[in-house]
Amino acid sequence: MITQEAAETLCVEFVSKYLKDATPCSAEDIANLLMKLISVAGVTMYRVAGPDVTLNRMIQTAAFCCRMPVPDEIVVEKRPKPQVKH
Repeated sequence: MITQEAAETLCVEFVSKYLKDATPCSAEDIANLLMKLISVAGVTMYRVAGPDVTLNRMIQTAAFCCRMPVPDEIVVEKRPKPQVKH
């Protein structure tokens, strides 16, 4: 098992790449993409650790996030939405 520090670094790199590759155009797009990530992680944790562990960890994570300061403004680089070719 890797260290907590190494896991944090790996996760930050993964999330950064995930968001860059998904080409969000707004803060709402970013929030939606991150919710999908949380949802998939939660379902995976549920399958591995069960409902009690999953619920406890999700509640603890939400409580931690709620104690973080809210930025005055979120700056998102404006990019055009990708064109879908038919």
